[in-house]
Amino acid sequence: MASSPELLPLYNAVYTLHRLSPLHYSPTLSPSSKQNLDVYARRFSERLRGDTLRGVHVGTDGKSHSVAKNGALRRCQWKLLELGEHWDVQECGDSEEGRLGPRTSRRAEGICITVEYEKNEHTALLLRNPQGNAVPSEGQTHLPLLLTRMPNPVREVLLDFLAKTFDTRIEPMQLSKNFIEEALEAHLDAFSKNGREVTENATKDLVLTFGFNLPIAPSLRALDVTIKEEDLWNFLDRGTKITDSRIGNSREPGKSSTKWKKGQNGDSEPFMAALALYINKHLAMDIRHDDILISKVACARFILNKDGKIKIIAPARAADNSGESENSTLWATRTATSLLMERLFTVAEGNWKSLLAGDEINET
Repeated sequence: MASSPELLPLYNAVYTLHRLSPLHYSPTLSPSSKQNLDVYARRFSERLRGDTLRGVHVGTDGKSHSVAKNGALRRCQWKLLELGEHWDVQECGDSEEGRLGPRTSRRAEGICITVEYEKNEHTALLLRNPQGNAVPSEGQTHLPLLLTRMPNPVREVLLDFLAKTFDTRIEPMQLSKNFIEEALEAHLDAFSKNGREVTENATKDLVLTFGFNLPIAPSLRALDVTIKEEDLWNFLDRGTKITDSRIGNSREPGKSSTKWKKGQNGDSEPFMAALALYINKHLAMDIRHDDILISKVACARFILNKDGKIKIIAPARAADNSGESENSTLWATRTATSLLMERLFTVAEGNWKSLLAGDEINET
């Protein structure tokens, strides 16, 4: 009996987001083969152990109690991630041939780095954009999105290793208010097309945390708003009516308005429209004001934090005897996850897309 596909390590863990410019490497050390990845794993392992490099002691030994309590380093592994049709399973991680170049039927969409200590295991994912169509030049590849689940001292060593080994620029990713709003709306839209029951079961209670650029009150630094599962559909229904009548309108910068805006992709934002109206009516607070931020959103499927933290819940596997409702939920989950990843890649690639043409990276 064939074994079921392995779950992608993207899920069920809190990751910290970074964005990378293209990775550069010697033609003999392409990170597209298992043999070369073993070389990089060994070099990174040496850095983690604090081995001597050119007479200088490097690594994390004794650097932090959070690292010391992990125990001794047991294993460091780099492997390719070959994805299925959706962001749900890992088909293979031990391919011998390079698959990070031009796209093929078996798509390697990234590298998984695993650092195993006696007491803990840490993970980093370097991901390419499956929807990207730019072809990297020889000696470089683009893995613009980095997700790390590890203590800061280990993460710092990894970032330094990547920057120096692959001549890449790395920046932390901050998620803007617009990004969080649009990611939430896209998630709700994917499920709402399948009806109220699917939407409520998939999202459960929805919690939004609002922060403030300016002090509101001495004891008020954040405000949590919880939308109960049974109330979610009413917000969507009310918001749809609002946006149907007001679509195309947007407020001018610095001015308050009772009209919600359209998303950057031209799609309306019915949930935020209804929520803004509700909070303004009951709390006399305009959540659309530039000094009021959405610092966090959490539901049954994902958690997004403006500081670049993300957690995506793994989609359920479809059973052979799944009913129509279960299948609708599965496909809506896959759609929502794909849309979220597309938005993350858009932010990660940013103005570095031109670097794929072979432009040099100018450090500043």
